[in-house]
Amino acid sequence: MTERTGEATLRGWLEGRTPPVPPAFLPRLLDGEAASRSVLEESPGSTLDALLTEAREALRSALAGDGEREGAFHLLAADAWITYACEAALASEDATGALRRTLAEILAAAEAR
Repeated sequence: MTERTGEATLRGWLEGRTPPVPPAFLPRLLDGEAASRSVLEESPGSTLDALLTEAREALRSALAGDGEREGAFHLLAADAWITYACEAALASEDATGALRRTLAEILAAAEAR
């Protein structure tokens, strides 16, 4: 999995992914503030922070539902954001620490419901 460099928002980061995000799913990931959330390519921590924010929000939305179909879409979005966050964590200088942080934040979001 790769991404182009120089993108300043999550929209740009996602649009530069290889393999690409499925076009039908991209709008689901970019609802709300995600499209304009800033990331700094020279700061992997910035990208991880933005991805974790989206993962937590999508997970909370998925867990808030009563099993309706809309909750499934939020769960799919949470899965995608969590996967991207794990990839970003593993690409960081302190991969073990970043991955531990990622998993701790996702677990905390799930337990906060």
